Amino acid sequence: MANVYVLLHDQEDYPEDCAKWVGVYSSEERAEQALERLRSKPGFREHPEDWLICPWQIDSEKGEWSEGYVTIYPGEYLPRDEEQ
Repeated sequence: MANVYVLLHDQEDYPEDCAKWVGVYSSEERAEQALERLRSKPGFREHPEDWLICPWQIDSEKGEWSEGYVTIYPGEYLPRDEEQ
């Protein structure tokens, strides 16, 4: 299957799992070119090394989402048998 390349900005002080999706590109080279264009822009230039380029397979689910999900609100806990 074919891949696209997702460009993410994921600095340490973002909440967990809250990387910014910046763009989706047809090749890793195009994602790298976009990164270089954007690295010096406000918001990104303060964290120039916090970039990720992730291959993403077209027409497929990604990782942990393929089994569904549960929502846990503050103060709630998973039952013992569902903890990971």
